[in-house]
Amino acid sequence: MKVLTATHRTQGDRPGDFCWTIPGELVTLGTTCDRDRLTPNRDGPCGCGRAFVGIASRKGTTTAEVRDLDMTRGDYLDVLTSSMHRDGYTDEEAQVEVEQHIKRLGVWRQKPRMRRICESDMPSNGHQLLR
Repeated sequence: MKVLTATHRTQGDRPGDFCWTIPGELVTLGTTCDRDRLTPNRDGPCGCGRAFVGIASRKGTTTAEVRDLDMTRGDYLDVLTSSMHRDGYTDEEAQVEVEQHIKRLGVWRQKPRMRRICESDMPSNGHQLLR
């Protein structure tokens, strides 16, 4: 299954890049604080608005890539749901988040490597992905 993973590739191509994740670990979009969401230049002081979050490390990276891993959709859903539960989400909340992530993944599969930027005019979970 094609999934989004942390990468060091292209790190440093953009000022403010960071990668504290484990290379190759599965990543998702974390929440974006108001400081980053409301920063006009999109490079907010926190960094959460441009970060993908590692499922295992719980740390951020500004770069990610799509990789084809030997896992089923069910395996992937289990990993994401378990991660959400660790963060304190209820079963219902986790299911909603996981389904949204799976929908986004359909778009991400078209891009080999990407970055995330925060959209100041979108809700706090808003995002745009750049190649």
